[in-house]
Parts: sequence; C-alpha cells; structure tokens
Amino acid sequence: MSTDGTANDAEFMIDLAESMLSARALQMVAELGLADLFGSVPGGTLPLEKLAVLTSTDPVVLGMVLRLLCAQGIFTEPNADEFALTPRGQVLRSGHRFSARAMVRHHGFNYHLVDRLDLALRTGQPVFTEVHGRPMFELLQANEERGQVFDDAMGDLSRLETDAVLANYDFTPYQRIVDVGGGNGTLLASVITKHPVATGVIFDLPRLAPAAEQVLAQSPAGGRLAFVAGDFFESTPPEGDLLVLKSIVHDWPDAQVVQILRACRRALRPGGKIVLFERLLTGDPGPSRTKNWDLLLFLILGGRERTDSDFRRLLAAADLELHTTIAMHDTLFALEAVAAGTSDR
Repeated sequence: MSTDGTANDAEFMIDLAESMLSARALQMVAELGLADLFGSVPGGTLPLEKLAVLTSTDPVVLGMVLRLLCAQGIFTEPNADEFALTPRGQVLRSGHRFSARAMVRHHGFNYHLVDRLDLALRTGQPVFTEVHGRPMFELLQANEERGQVFDDAMGDLSRLETDAVLANYDFTPYQRIVDVGGGNGTLLASVITKHPVATGVIFDLPRLAPAAEQVLAQSPAGGRLAFVAGDFFESTPPEGDLLVLKSIVHDWPDAQVVQILRACRRALRPGGKIVLFERLLTGDPGPSRTKNWDLLLFLILGGRERTDSDFRRLLAAADLELHTTIAMHDTLFALEAVAAGTSDR
C-alpha cells in the first residue's frame, strides 16, 4: 500500500469534485437575476419566500442554493430565511461598474460543454457542435437572447480589464487604431477618449453594430469612432497604424489564427504594429484562469491559450515577428508584433 497521500488529501479531492455545485449555484443565481432584486430594498434584506416568488423558484431549493453561496461570501443570512447581498455579491448586479453577471451567465451555458469533456478526451476535438447542434458563432447569430448574453459577457470582461490596459499600454504613437473583433467598442471607446488626436474603428460582425453604435453614441469620443462590419476570415480589416486584437486569437486553432494574423498584416500601415492582448501560459504550476480557459476554449472552438514560443511561431507564419511583450496585470499581456524584418531590436 502506498504511504503517499493523507486523509486531508482525500478530503481535498472530494471538496474539489463537489465545487461544481457552488459553480452551478452561482450560474443559476446570475441567470435568475437574483442579485438585482436587492438593489432598491431598504436595509438590503429579503425573505426567502419573497425571493422565491420573484424568481418563480421553489423556496426550499432556493434556500439551499443561497446558503451554499453564503459559504462563498456572496450572500449572508442575518436571520432565519432572510438573505442579504454582500459587498462581494454586488458584482452580480447588472448595473454594477464591475458586473460579472453576464460572464457568469455565459459560463452557465458552457457548463454543458464541460459535461462532455469525456468526448473531447477520446476524440481530441471540440464538443460545442456536438452538444448544441451547430458551431458557436452560428448559434449566437441564430439565437438572439444567447447572442446578447455572450456580447454582454465580452463587454463585462472588457470593462474589467480596460483600466489595466489603459494604465500599462501606450497608445499615444498611433493616429488610427483598429480594434479587430472589438465587439461593442467598450475598450476602443475608452482608448480614443484618453487620446484626443487618435481615431478608432471597431471591426466586427454585423450583429454587433447596434450595441457598438450605442456605446459610440454615449462616448465623449464618439465623433472619432466608427463601426465597420466584417468577418476577419472573409475580408481584410480597415487599415490602421495599430491593430488591436484583444482575446481574439485564443478562440481559434493554429490554422485560423494564422489566417486572422495574415488579414491583419495586410491592413497594417507601414511602420505600424499589431498588438495582441492575450493570456500567456507561463509554466507556473499554480491554479489560474489561464489554465481554466485553455481547456474551455478548446471545448468550444478548438482554441487555446498559448506560450510565448507559440505566439512567435504563429506570428512568423503570418510574416510578422514579436517585438515586445508587456504585462498588463497578473494574467493579461500585450504582445506587440511588427512586419517581419522591420523590428528595431
């Protein structure tokens, strides 16, 4: 019998296996919009029965869910069957500056993919189409509600990371900035607002136009921003001094990444740069969101997170070379690329 491992290690394994319950409970609370119900409540508490009525749920099961999340510091139960939202839980509200509600809802949709990890392990292939009957972006186009959740999730993520990008990346040298796959324009609107001599173009699928136009209309820099509809697999993005791709290439397998980068290379003005805002696999053995997404992105589209050497190889295949890597925060990096043979280093 092996002498390695202890009873505590066994408890750890069981706790880790059971963590799926807390994750799924969180996703359901976000889907129900439960945190929003506390927004206008004097004293911030609501009885379980009222919460169940407002969300059309069973009060006994809802109580189990809320108590599970009390243990995670998201709710409290100051009195029996009476619940309140904690400061941590506030970010589940739709209107919060750092709202994570849409991203948590989106992960609820991804939960079904994780359930088919067995299929990916056997086949080495993504499972989204097997689970949902069509590729992800086709489904988002066809299902307006699901597409809106995805777009909102990407917007939430962009807002969470925008401050770090603005603080750590220098956009001042560039006159015309093109955000390739820029979604609703949250990031680019913030960049152009901060840099009054620059103009910006959001390049994304036509279904993103209404959301982007709304962001642009509300932006102080709206007059220097435009949305151009297109697909980077079918057309070349608008030309620019700087082409931004934030959390784009990690969605795709290598062949598609090279295709995207080549399209951006064609749009690059002489002396310009392409900057990829991506997570890097660094070899750190500890837990990280980068490792979570490495697996999740593969299950969805066959994409993955990558190492520095991976990016160098893919850039070279698109007649580009890595110029500089700059840390934005613990997990997000800016990888600057230039046309091959033009680097000054």
